[in-house]
Amino acid sequence: MPRDPLKAPNGTRLAHRTAGRPHRVCYANAHMRGVLLPAPSIDARVAPAGWTLPVGRHWLYATGGVIWTAVGVLCLGYAVVWLAPVPPLSALAFAAGGLVVAWAFVAFVFDRIVRKNITRIECGPGSASVFAFQGWKSYLVTVFMIGLGVTLRHSAIPKPWLAVVYEGVGAALLFTSLLYHRRFAKAWRAHEA
Repeated sequence: MPRDPLKAPNGTRLAHRTAGRPHRVCYANAHMRGVLLPAPSIDARVAPAGWTLPVGRHWLYATGGVIWTAVGVLCLGYAVVWLAPVPPLSALAFAAGGLVVAWAFVAFVFDRIVRKNITRIECGPGSASVFAFQGWKSYLVTVFMIGLGVTLRHSAIPKPWLAVVYEGVGAALLFTSLLYHRRFAKAWRAHEA
């Protein structure tokens, strides 16, 4: 008896049929969370019509990594400038607080977002818009974070305290961008082979 490709080994259904054809099922997330999920699609709404700039999958990893690295370095730059006039012991205390914030952002926010984006890319087509390295909802989060950053920079909160938040976000972005870079290196080696 042939095995049903839409059933997992435990008998649960992985996808449903539409017009006699199964949806594509992605197993890319299995190594990360130990579960099998239907493939998320790379949404065409990410880029406006005419702005698609199609690139290979490995370049989506590179785009995500470069952008996350650049924003992380930018945030860390603000933190360093704001901590420069602070006495060394106080600056060290603020920097330690920033590392705690970084750990929290990595553990509870950015690691999950990057792994979700990497899974989207792995399960998507071989070529997609350069803007598809993250979903359209992530762009909404990005706009919110930019607005929050501008608001905080122009607020009355003392800059050393803001440096803690900026260092935390910057270090977390920099650290989690390594997941994109590692996946790009792996995809590049496979592409070159």
